[in-house]
Amino acid sequence: MKYKVKYLQDNQLKHSTLKAQSSQDAKNILLSKGCTPLEIKEIPSLLAFLPIPKSQIIASLYQLSMMISSCIPLSHALALLEMNCPNPRLKTIFSSIANNLENGSSLSEAFSAYTQVFGELSVAMIHSGSKSGKLAETLRLLVDELETQEKHKKAIKKALLYPSIVLFSTLACFVFILKFVLPNFVELFIHSSLPLSTRILFFLSDFLTHHSLALGIGILGVICGTLVWIKSKRGRGEDLVLLIPYVGKILKYSYLQRYCLSLKMLLDSAIPLLQAHYIAQSSFCSAKFHHALSLAYEALQNGKSLSTSLKESKLFESIDLALLEIAQKSGKVEEILGVISNQYGEKMQERIEGLIAVIEPLLTLLLGGFILLLALGIFVPIWEMGV
Repeated sequence: MKYKVKYLQDNQLKHSTLKAQSSQDAKNILLSKGCTPLEIKEIPSLLAFLPIPKSQIIASLYQLSMMISSCIPLSHALALLEMNCPNPRLKTIFSSIANNLENGSSLSEAFSAYTQVFGELSVAMIHSGSKSGKLAETLRLLVDELETQEKHKKAIKKALLYPSIVLFSTLACFVFILKFVLPNFVELFIHSSLPLSTRILFFLSDFLTHHSLALGIGILGVICGTLVWIKSKRGRGEDLVLLIPYVGKILKYSYLQRYCLSLKMLLDSAIPLLQAHYIAQSSFCSAKFHHALSLAYEALQNGKSLSTSLKESKLFESIDLALLEIAQKSGKVEEILGVISNQYGEKMQERIEGLIAVIEPLLTLLLGGFILLLALGIFVPIWEMGV
């Protein structure tokens, strides 16, 4: 890896670049030459585009919590993480975090430079753990939350994988037949009176034959334009999914489950309610969801109870708000938040299973419709010619 370094040599300020395994290695190289390092910055390389598996991030945070709870100094713990990390990009990130700590940055400031990697919830909880003096416990709770999120994501991906493959394969076969097989029947049917199904097939085949390039460019343009529009403002993609009937409910239940679980974990870490709500709220990308929870935050600032404040968001069901109101009187808010979180998790799972139960027969009907259209469009004229 290459680093851009600023250092003092013979009382002169100098700039240069050098190759090193890590920022610490770059610092050692400068010190060995009698230089005083002032700033070490990694020069972006192809490593910046390498994906980091979520499982490796979770494992690293878990290892960090274990080392901190074992009273290993933070700088030494980060050095061990860097040394044993299997992902080269993550290794570089931990090296940079350790370097920032040595230069006087706090742990939360060092992690905040990599919010896109660790997520806003992780950075916010590390900040709270550092302030409360319970960093190890907070990191352990964070790992539990991230593992739960990954479990739900994998469940959704697994549920949609088979239907997606079937749909893509069906469309690909249909397009192949229209473009390469059906044109061979044009001369055969040229003098025949064609039924509607055959005319539809020939129209689609002719359109694909003469406008396939324009159609491909148009579809690619729509996809790229949509992605640029989503990327131009944080949370647009999630807001778009929330508007989709039935599927939007799955994402909403996922968000509510995550909020309740995050709030429970933060309160378990003895973080004040107002601060805990703000941290839990900051972990969502959806602008719509974030705004709704901001209304609850303002109500909390004005001295209202948690149940009354969450009512302002208009996100939670009345039964859950009633449970929270009772919990506030009995002093079991964290316990009830855990119960509500589990309920939303179960509702989300039910919705996913219901979606699978609907998608599979719909795909079967779609496949049957394609086959029926091809059969009627090709065989009916042949039967008529035979008669």
